[in-house]
Amino acid sequence: MADQDNNTRPLTIEQVIRAEVRKTVSRKKYVHEMQLLAAFAAGIIVYGIIAHTSRCFPAAPH
Repeated sequence: MADQDNNTRPLTIEQVIRAEVRKTVSRKKYVHEMQLLAAFAAGIIVYGIIAHTSRCFPAAPH
């Protein structure tokens, strides 16, 4: 039992802070990837609308 107590000793404040920072950084990275994905999807949608519009109303007769 003694060696088990050794392994489960409370974290130091520094370890807790490092864990929190790591969590925050990974969350920010995730949010950033989601924003990139959303911007990419919006670009595809806008491009699709423009391509569809120009197909329906061609500027010059082809």
